[in-house]
Amino acid sequence: MNRYAFVDEYGTNSLEIEKQGVSSHFVVCALLIEEGKLQETENYFEEIRKKRFQAGEMKSSGIGTNHNRRMIVIKDLVQANFGIYAFVIDKSKLTTKGFQYKQPFYKFCNRLLYDDLYKTFQSLRLCSDEHGGKEYMDGFRSYVSNRTIRNLFNQSDFDFVSSKSDVLIQGADVFAGTIGKCFDNGAESPFRDEFFSIAKDNIIAIKEFPQNFEDYIFIPTEQRGEFDSEIFHLSVQLAKVYIEEKQDSNDSAEMDRIKCLNYLLFHFQYSNPNEYISTHNLIKNLDNQTNRTISTQYFRTQIIAKLRDGGVIISSSSKGYKLPANEYDLYEFVNQSSKIIIPMLARLKKCRVQILLLSNNRLDILNKPEYQTLISKME
Repeated sequence: MNRYAFVDEYGTNSLEIEKQGVSSHFVVCALLIEEGKLQETENYFEEIRKKRFQAGEMKSSGIGTNHNRRMIVIKDLVQANFGIYAFVIDKSKLTTKGFQYKQPFYKFCNRLLYDDLYKTFQSLRLCSDEHGGKEYMDGFRSYVSNRTIRNLFNQSDFDFVSSKSDVLIQGADVFAGTIGKCFDNGAESPFRDEFFSIAKDNIIAIKEFPQNFEDYIFIPTEQRGEFDSEIFHLSVQLAKVYIEEKQDSNDSAEMDRIKCLNYLLFHFQYSNPNEYISTHNLIKNLDNQTNRTISTQYFRTQIIAKLRDGGVIISSSSKGYKLPANEYDLYEFVNQSSKIIIPMLARLKKCRVQILLLSNNRLDILNKPEYQTLISKME
């Protein structure tokens, strides 16, 4: 099935975001339309342009800070059959020297979007607003041509189009500007939540770049927290309760858990409550106690994970495992978990977005009651 993508941008290329008039973010936004819906969508957009903008272009800058008017226009436009796919680039995190120059900056930002689209669609006609002068446009057209494998399975095409003569490019401008105002530090819209609610059925994905998993890590102000007697005694109590409840079990895995927990508890109470014990040393101790070879997979899934399932609080970090003795230990456990969970959710989200993009929002692989919790964690 042939797809058309109409692309426009929001924001300035300057990285001096503290200056007046310089955007903190840059947005590249595509409106994706199936070939069979192209004429119908174009006609509808033209009706909205005449209704809301009279003789002028339908542009985000023409709406400006009139947020009520912006939401009225958005409500009109989303009645058409198209998908929204956008990248939001946080310029404060672009540290490479080359980004200070206009053409490399624009090429990089557009490539994020174009590469995603070309990877997904076998047949795509991409139309972008004219900008940067003829030399830039010719160079970028050549870049896209070289990046795209044109054969029977990939009939992609690309060109620059003047927004003055193309109402679908104008629509992309409106959505790029609206998304920009949802993120730009100097122009945040008070209707951000309303926009996402109104356009939710049309939005395939709004992807932020760069994706920084460190945003999900809390760094305590003190490198090593002070001893907390309440947390210490709770850790000991929970470990002892588990041992007492499970010590008569005939299950070999349960006995392995008790052996591991006793080892952690001994070091925690009588050695150094701040010391982590490495995975290697914990497994080695179990090997010696059981006269078996314990695998790392078994140790993590059948011992540590099951102890946590049983209510024992076990902190973990790159240094190993321990019972928590203070607030800092608890944050280390949360951070370590976050480093695992957030990337896994990100990979799942990426898969979901690719299928939404391919199916124009018709197939949502997480649209099952059992997956609602997962969806809520991705939004």
